[in-house]
Amino acid sequence: LLLVARLPLLQSMATAKVANLASATVSLTSYAALGHVQWSKGIVMAVGMAGGAFLGASLATRNAAHFARIELLLVASALIARLAFDSYFS
Repeated sequence: LLLVARLPLLQSMATAKVANLASATVSLTSYAALGHVQWSKGIVMAVGMAGGAFLGASLATRNAAHFARIELLLVASALIARLAFDSYFS
C-alpha cells in the first residue's frame, strides 16, 4: 500500500491491520465452527497480543513515523532471518 497506492506510512499500516483483522475473524469463525480451536492456548495468546498492542500503540503515539519505520525494519529482518534459518537447516 505504501508503494503501490502511495498512501502515507501510518495510513498504509492501519489499512493492512484492518484487512488482517477481517481475515483473522473469518478464519477464527470457520475453524471454531468446525471445532478446531484450542481455546485455552488461544486466550493466553490473545492476552499477550493485547499487551503488546497496548505497548506498541503507546510507543507509536510518541514518535509515530520514526517508531513505525524501525518496527517494520526489525520485523522484516527477523522474518528474513527465520526464513534463511529454516531453509538452510531443513
